[in-house]
Amino acid sequence: MSDFPQTFVDDFHNLNLIKSMRYNQLGETGLKISLISFGGAHMSANVEFDETRSAPLNGYESAVETVKEAVKNGINYIDIAPLYGAGKAEIVMGK
Repeated sequence: MSDFPQTFVDDFHNLNLIKSMRYNQLGETGLKISLISFGGAHMSANVEFDETRSAPLNGYESAVETVKEAVKNGINYIDIAPLYGAGKAEIVMGK
């Protein structure tokens, strides 16, 4: 399926939405990046962390499901950074 990005996985992605998603080539890498990105700045909002602030205890499940749904629907460009939620957004994204 050369028309699909390298991140495409049969039986996971929504094929109809993947077909309608626009992708741009990333320089000369051959990678196809979705025109729409997923902003991860609020990934740790409403998430309760342990006392070391290194592991989410609860409240992260909906954030994880939202990312899965975005990826399933063809988004493969995810914006995440150490400053988002003082690093906690990256921890949630890792789930």
